Amino acid sequence: MEQRHREYTDYYEARMNRYLNIPMYQNSYEAEKALFQAISEVEKLEDFRAVLEKNQLNIRVAIAKVKDTEKARLEFYDQIHETVRAKSSERILQAIDNIQSPEELTRMVLDIETENNLFITVDLFADCFYSDFKILEEIEVAESIVGDIPQEWRQEESDRVHMLRKSGRTDYEQRIVPGYRQYQPDWKINYALIGEKRHRRKIPFPEEVVQKRIKQHQRYTGME
Repeated sequence: MEQRHREYTDYYEARMNRYLNIPMYQNSYEAEKALFQAISEVEKLEDFRAVLEKNQLNIRVAIAKVKDTEKARLEFYDQIHETVRAKSSERILQAIDNIQSPEELTRMVLDIETENNLFITVDLFADCFYSDFKILEEIEVAESIVGDIPQEWRQEESDRVHMLRKSGRTDYEQRIVPGYRQYQPDWKINYALIGEKRHRRKIPFPEEVVQKRIKQHQRYTGME
């Protein structure tokens, strides 16, 4: 074997060995192994290109890397119950075996990720509920003590609570809803999503508190 041929063989052997004995990269290892074997078995380096193109070894390597990556992502998303994010990996894995070229692979992955990013964005709009916890608590406390405030200050406190409610509803109707509907025209907050594990884990409060805040939030936003 010529020196340059030997150097290329060593290069592909090193690429293959990056994935040796790593279960997460089993597809990548097999694809790189096929490349290494192909260049090892040709008599001359000049013959390698024909073998490479005939057997589509480069696209097989690219597909294998995407498969391994998406399988790992899917497993992780399943573990943390990120069902919306997992859809991207599921769709890529379903489509990848029909891919015939690097360009087609790139376009397929990009199209699916772009489309799913919109669903992820809309799903995250449910977080506006938890972002209002502080103001809901402030209103609850103010309403609970208003009867204990000296008569001369009681109306002022009642007016403050009224303004807090009015401000919250105005913000929800004039800023949040129109803004979110740029992404989903019929969007409205779906409180059922709060119970989904991917959202619920972000709210470090007991369930009875969350349920109380949902009722308060419905009133705060004018949805009850």
